[in-house]
Amino acid sequence: MKTGDEPKMIAQVKSVERRCVLGGEEFRVSLGPDPCNYNIHGQNGGMMMAYAQVRSRGRIVTKTTFGACTIEGHVLSAVAGQLRR
Repeated sequence: MKTGDEPKMIAQVKSVERRCVLGGEEFRVSLGPDPCNYNIHGQNGGMMMAYAQVRSRGRIVTKTTFGACTIEGHVLSAVAGQLRR
């Protein structure tokens, strides 16, 4: 996380993307920050959540936002469901 010219604002966040092959199918998994408020002095400012997105064949299999250091089970369920097709 970087702050901009205005020190109370979040100027940039970074995401990561990786790919894997499961059951012969390629998946692209993206994880990234999801700030509640880019103004760290505003309501919910500085509270950081995150998102997870899984893509396959150019389509979004699932995308979810989560917080409090948890990951929703339906992200993994969606990938498992895609593999069963």
